[in-house]
Amino acid sequence: MGQAAMSYPLHQRKMFALVASSSFFAPVVILLFGCSCFFQFDLAASSAATTNLPEVYNDKGQLKCYIDSDTSHPKCNHALETDIDLSFEPKTMSVVLPCANEHEYARKTVQAVFKSFPKAERDKLLEIIVVDDGSSPRLDERWINKKVQRKFNTTVVRHDTTHGLIGAKKSGGDAAKGDIVVFFDCHVAPQKDWYKPFFSKIGENFKRIIVPMITDLDIDTWTERLRNNGQAKCYLTFDADFKWFNSADDDVPVLSGGLLGMSRRWWHMTGGYDPVMRGWGGENLDQALRSWLCGGEVKNAPTSYVAHMWRVPHDSRTTARFTTPPNSVMVNRFRAAKAWTGLYADKMSEEFKYGPYARGVKDPDEASGKAPWYGNISNILEIKNNLQCRDFSWFIWRFGLVYLKGGLVPEYTFMLRWDHRTAVTKIEPESNFKKDKSLGVDGFKSIAEREELVKSTDYNNRQYNPKKNDMCLQYMKGPGTSGDGRGHVEMKPCDSDNHRQRFHWANKSKFPGMRGIRAWNTDQCLDDIPNNGKVTTYVCDVAGEAMGQQWGFDLFGNLIKNAHPGSHGNRHRCMDGGKLNEGTCRDANTKARGYWRMENYNIPKERELYERAWIDTPEIFQGGKAEGRVGTGLDDEL
Repeated sequence: MGQAAMSYPLHQRKMFALVASSSFFAPVVILLFGCSCFFQFDLAASSAATTNLPEVYNDKGQLKCYIDSDTSHPKCNHALETDIDLSFEPKTMSVVLPCANEHEYARKTVQAVFKSFPKAERDKLLEIIVVDDGSSPRLDERWINKKVQRKFNTTVVRHDTTHGLIGAKKSGGDAAKGDIVVFFDCHVAPQKDWYKPFFSKIGENFKRIIVPMITDLDIDTWTERLRNNGQAKCYLTFDADFKWFNSADDDVPVLSGGLLGMSRRWWHMTGGYDPVMRGWGGENLDQALRSWLCGGEVKNAPTSYVAHMWRVPHDSRTTARFTTPPNSVMVNRFRAAKAWTGLYADKMSEEFKYGPYARGVKDPDEASGKAPWYGNISNILEIKNNLQCRDFSWFIWRFGLVYLKGGLVPEYTFMLRWDHRTAVTKIEPESNFKKDKSLGVDGFKSIAEREELVKSTDYNNRQYNPKKNDMCLQYMKGPGTSGDGRGHVEMKPCDSDNHRQRFHWANKSKFPGMRGIRAWNTDQCLDDIPNNGKVTTYVCDVAGEAMGQQWGFDLFGNLIKNAHPGSHGNRHRCMDGGKLNEGTCRDANTKARGYWRMENYNIPKERELYERAWIDTPEIFQGGKAEGRVGTGLDDEL
């Protein structure tokens, strides 16, 4: 949203959205309020609390916070401090392997980890810790017996009963003695020199978590394959799920959870894993937010590769061995979201129906003052308070590439109506094209002029009388993540209360005026993947690399794909609102005799919360490299 518009109070900008919804191309109304904005603050850093603790400085005059005796110094723990020395010299590493009934895979992984260190550097591998999480028979009876333990510098921590993946990792992390603690799944093969970036990058900042590039493991040969497909970073969605994506930098908003490393000190400072979480799932969200919001970082190491066994349908050898208690993933994710995202977590209850809200009721325990359905989160809140962690709005600002330019926190949502034209009258070819490049997106003299042209004119310069239709585009799956990664849309009677008829601009812009169109509160964007000739949806590519997800309006109300919206012709593809298929823009415009209309604009709750944070607590938007600002970034790309 433009700078001028942002200077108005939130309730007045809601009014602007309502006014804009009465025009065909309301985004232009919003953009006319001003150009891009970026709030900068020059606030004096708050002074440290008076303390009798000793302060140890290096030769640069920087406070050395990595000395164990100084861990309680307020300057060392404050999330917003940027002028302290966070470096140290790690010398040893512990590798933790949580294993449950993986038997031969556990032994192969131990061997692969050990042999990945050449003999000359094997002193850096202090220990391999195998956490046997209730395997039957015990791993140390055969696969990780005493001989294997001695040969491969391995210790076994045994759980007689199953604690789950999170509990197993916590036991291993708490037992680790190395300067760096690395967590791997029990079915991996680290590749040559994988550990070097862990030592160098974590040595630069003890509050840094490192994630390797994850590739594919051939379980027949226990060797890597398909290195070009390595992945490392994810982002958090408002249903407390995570999605893979790529970007040019090495910042990781959310880690996938299985493969990572950090300093032993940062592990203990942030409290490790939440001990109340059960099974697996959600710990990756919790850990990433603990780090980012409490003054740390999560980075990927592009030169560190670890081959990982993925789950393959119909191959029993890849079946998950860890058991998961019923509803544990939902509970774990909600705990992380409630503790770290605050009011944003209300979307999980209201929009995604977590917990008792799935039955349309509020939690009776929470209302009566008892522990809510997701359990007591005071243990996480205590860490949050002790480390003076940031508000979640800072996280949105920090990762504006995803949340603002990528559209996870849209400025507004809208409905897409398909209207028809009737009655043909020939007009002069250039009579309605009064171009002035200083006048906004299309260069028209006014919003009314542009709307009238779109409603009444086609590619052949024939004039029509518009006829309002009562059919709108609707996403046909539920909110949240699509189980198979796909979805579809249909035309349904317009219903402003139906959230599945709400869409918003998404994905980073690849062309001026072109972006993704995302179904609100889902992971799905309009896509061109063939489905019986119909337009379909697929997981949104927030980085903007999926060309089939780049859409925009041309001069005639067509939804045009993957082209500059100011151009038109037979070579461009558009979506026909009558048939919901792709065709040439000329056919969609002249044969279907219709046009798309954006209407019924609304500012979603997540946007209100984010903008309210800028108004009420501007001081939180400090520290760290900012990718975000108030605005989607669309206005400076058109």
